[in-house]
Amino acid sequence: MPPTVDPVLIALDWGTSSFRAFLMGQGATVLDQRGSAEGITNLPRPGAEGFVDVFTAQCGAWLARWPGLPVVAGGMVGSAQGWREAPYAECPADLSGPARAAVEVAAPGARILIAPGVLSAPAYGAPDVIRGEEIQVAGALQAHPALAARARFLMPGTHSKWVSLEAGRITGFATYMTGELFAVLCRHSLLGRLMPEGSRPRRRRRRKPSPSACAWRGRAGRATWRTSSSPPAPSA
Repeated sequence: MPPTVDPVLIALDWGTSSFRAFLMGQGATVLDQRGSAEGITNLPRPGAEGFVDVFTAQCGAWLARWPGLPVVAGGMVGSAQGWREAPYAECPADLSGPARAAVEVAAPGARILIAPGVLSAPAYGAPDVIRGEEIQVAGALQAHPALAARARFLMPGTHSKWVSLEAGRITGFATYMTGELFAVLCRHSLLGRLMPEGSRPRRRRRRKPSPSACAWRGRAGRATWRTSSSPPAPSA
């Protein structure tokens, strides 16, 4: 059913394996949403034309009804393999920075701002990057401003992220391939064959998230947090 109030924004969560679009109203309310499996590695044709095709097919009707809506995108769409690369902001990264460092692309009837990711380059380890999770963190702070002082966000998924935050800035993060390794072991190993059938991960249809969750959830998985400065280290 078409929205009964006018939207103010189209927000895109465009990752490696999926595309999601949210028609946003005042107060971060989600008026409508659409999605497909057309992530950046599964476009109908290569190059910028493939991105335009997906965006137009999914969001063209919204723009036809509400011309001139601003459009913002986050996720792997801003990577070197995406529509256009948005350079990383380095830690410590102010969460207001992505808006200033966004890059722009064009599609019929729309100018789309792509948010940059965040780079962590600690002296004691290898560099790490996030794209999209920084948008989740920013949205969570809108809902829970007290977390800006000091928090750690635990973001489960195929590649889980542990994101540290102090004084409203992302100070560092780490990536763990727990989800992907678990799926590979379950489906493509001798160990997986020994697992009871009911305990194996299944490919399930994604449930439609609630409007309140959509206001700050971009990627698959839920973001939780700890205010402890030294949470237990996650298992790899």
